[in-house]
Amino acid sequence: ALNVAGRVLLIDRIHPRYYFALIRDGVVLDSYPYGGYTTSLDALLIGSPVITLQHPELARGRATGALLTAMELPELIAADQAEFVEIALRLGRDLAWYTELSKRVVARLPDATKALGHVSGDAWVRLLHEVSEGSTPSDL
Repeated sequence: ALNVAGRVLLIDRIHPRYYFALIRDGVVLDSYPYGGYTTSLDALLIGSPVITLQHPELARGRATGALLTAMELPELIAADQAEFVEIALRLGRDLAWYTELSKRVVARLPDATKALGHVSGDAWVRLLHEVSEGSTPSDL
């Protein structure tokens, strides 16, 4: 059995400064069956790979997968629960792979969001980076 006590943090609400610190250097798991589209986009914008398990029918459960597909990162889209766990474990244990994926996320996200019709301006990306580094912009 996999012992995750003390390694998995479930939170209800959190201040943006701490939220971005959590997703900056961790393994980000997309929610299921209703994908965390905005949360996934936040994590991707600051270079954190996101693992998703797409719902076969619900469009709301495939949004993160659409982003990852547009970014050409199919290795983060699990086909089933076992693969979801396998990818999460590998990302948590293999720093070189995590780093490589993070670099690919940063390089590919701007084109992917444009291709999907999103507006993700430089100001928003700067804000996310500032908050993830511990700053508290006055706009919050």
